[in-house]
Amino acid sequence: MSNELAEHWLHRIGPRGPLGCCALLAVAVLAFFPLPGWYAHSQHGTNGLLAATVAAVVCWVSASAALLITALLPAHPETAVVRLLLSMAVRMGVPFAAGFLLTTSSYMLSSSGLFGLIVAFYLYTLLFETLLSLRFVQQPVEQGKAA
Repeated sequence: MSNELAEHWLHRIGPRGPLGCCALLAVAVLAFFPLPGWYAHSQHGTNGLLAATVAAVVCWVSASAALLITALLPAHPETAVVRLLLSMAVRMGVPFAAGFLLTTSSYMLSSSGLFGLIVAFYLYTLLFETLLSLRFVQQPVEQGKAA
């Protein structure tokens, strides 16, 4: 996907801040939910639907937290790596830890395919979270550009 297409998409949707981006991410997760929800329900019944709901919430919370970290930490060149690493740690760590803890502590969620559903929602929310985080990345000012 080209940068111009992403900018056009973000400008057209128009979230105006970090909370707007989190709300738009929630709408995107709700739009995707019927597909894995249907699959989980057809394979595991009501327990599968519960597992899909847990996976969606876990992935939305981690993606929203990563968006907030990207948006609210100072956007200085000195802190760019810290922002990136911190948001990546939250983005990857929360779903992995939740998947590990919930599948080891709950046989019902484990047998309902929770970890696979977390992976599906993780990949989907990663796409949208990355596109939305582009709103908070400042373009460097080019030196020597004639006015």
